[in-house]
Formats: sequence, structure tokens, C-alpha cells
Amino acid sequence: MAMELRADQLAAQLQQRFPPVLLISGDDPFLVGEACDTVRATLRDRHGFSEREQLQVERGFDWSRLQEATGTLSLFAERRLIELRLPSGKPGDEGSKALQSYCAHPADETVLLIISAKLDKRARQTKWVKAVEQVGAVLPIWPIEANQLPPWIVQRARTRGIEVDRDGAALLAERAEGNLLAAAQEIEKLLLLHGPATLSAETLLASVSDSARFDPFRLLDLALQGEAGHALRALHGLREEGTAVPLINAVLSNELRTLAGMATEVAGGAQPMALMGRYRVFRQRQAAVVSALKRHGARRWLAFLQRTALIDRASKGRERADPWRELERLVSAIAGRPLPAATL
Repeated sequence: MAMELRADQLAAQLQQRFPPVLLISGDDPFLVGEACDTVRATLRDRHGFSEREQLQVERGFDWSRLQEATGTLSLFAERRLIELRLPSGKPGDEGSKALQSYCAHPADETVLLIISAKLDKRARQTKWVKAVEQVGAVLPIWPIEANQLPPWIVQRARTRGIEVDRDGAALLAERAEGNLLAAAQEIEKLLLLHGPATLSAETLLASVSDSARFDPFRLLDLALQGEAGHALRALHGLREEGTAVPLINAVLSNELRTLAGMATEVAGGAQPMALMGRYRVFRQRQAAVVSALKRHGARRWLAFLQRTALIDRASKGRERADPWRELERLVSAIAGRPLPAATL
């Protein structure tokens, strides 16, 4: 499979056969992350790759670790995916030699996935990249330009069962401000709100600017009930009404602290209903709380609580994140329908 792939060919090509070495390079974290997810899922589901190991190339990285990782036999003789993350795109002389050596004799039942920063024309001519091209495949990830974003939104929405017209795609592109992750999250929110459907620009505008009145406690209850779409509508309504992020976040963090404590006791053998009185859960909320405790374990509730700390820092400008988008992700996750995030 010595070739250069395109992103839209990746899944189909990997369904047929897998290369011993695959290089994915690009600067857009969302697109690179999705390509890597496609590789992982296809190798796992189609070809039975059940082991995965990650190596991060940083200053002073010991390249003998690559040989150790690829040379060690699996305890169960299973197929393995070795991920080598190369943020700089430059392995240096030692790394270049190590990669060339590996490509000359790749390990059996193993795929080496190299995840690299964007490689310029000069970097594409280096010996290690040429070695990868000879034995495996190279997938350069090109950025989506501003004028390409609306068609990209149309196509992505269609894969999720949503049809949007040109005006609707332009509206979503404007809201995303060129951010692909933001655009993908908007599509996921529309799916939660409407399900698979054909949506006009007017419907989209109404969905993203819903001014229905909600309060933060009602928002949390909807999330606890697993009503992701309604919870997001509630959050949108709070935003349109001018409710401050710190207020919403304070309600969520206080309730999540309680749920984390309850979940810890449930993990220790306590029955959820036996905890309601001590944790002062009103009768009308008890069914939602029990449902939520069954949905997530103690570790996840603690992770949700930690997320509110990030939202607090973001709302005060001490974290490079959009607090509203982080709230959307948190609410959806509590409801059991997490929105996509960048993975690299």
C-alpha cells in the first residue's frame, strides 16, 4: 500500500487492508483527530487490533523506545497499534534513522501510526518520509478554507441524517467562525434538538436563538433525566436571557459535588434511594437522580466536577476556552450524549 491517501479514502482503504506504517500529518487538531479515530476504529473493528500503545516524541526522547515497543511480542499474540506522536514534524537525525530502520523491517501484526505536524514540501522529501511512503501510506490533512466551510457543513450534516440548505450552512459557518470543531458541535446539537430531519435556515436560526425561559436548576434536571436536547435548549435560553456563566456554573458545581458524593457511596454498596434523605434530594427530583447515578459512576461525576473548575477559569479569562461551549459539552455529557471534542 505504498501511496498517498486522501481523508475521504481512508476508511474504505483500511477496510481492504492495513499498511504496516501510516503517517498522518496536519495542523488542524479536529481533522487530524478524526482521521486518527477512523484508523483506530477500523483497525479494531475490521482487523482485530486489540492492543494500543502511545509514544510521545519530546526533547530528549529515547528512540530505542520505538524498537522496544515494536519488537516486544504481545502476551496474547494480538495485533497491535503503536502510535508515535511527532508534534514538531522533525524527528532529528537519530529519529530519522530509527524510522528508516523500522520501515525496512516493520513488525508483523503491527501498525505504526505516526501523527505529525504539517509537513512542508522540503520535509516531504526527507529520507524518513520517503521510507514511510515506500512501505506504507501517507495522509496529509489539508485545512478547510473559509469558502469551503459551508459545503463541508452540508456534507457532515448529511452523514448525521440532517439536511441543510445553502443559507442554513452559511448561518452555521458564521456561528462557528471558521472553527471546525465548533461547526461539528453545532451539528450534534441540532441532531439532539431535532433528530434526523431537513432543516431550513429559519429553523436553524430559531434553534440557535431560542429565548424560552429556563432556570439553571431546570437545566440540570433535564440533563440528569438524560434529556440532552431539551437541556441544550434550556442552556441556549439562559444564554439568550443574559444569565451569567458563573451563576449557571455555580449551580452545576454544587449539584455535581453532591452527586459525586452519592456516587461514591453507591460504589461502596449503598442503595441510591437510601441516600435521598441525607443528601436532601426533593421527592420530585429523586427519579432523575437515581437515573443519573445509574448512568455514570463516581469517577465520571468527579470528572464532571473538575470540568466546572475549567469553566470557572474560562469565564474569568484564565483559560483559553469558550465557557459556553464547555457548558454545552458538560451538560450533554451529564445527559449521556457527549458532543465531539478534539482528539490528538
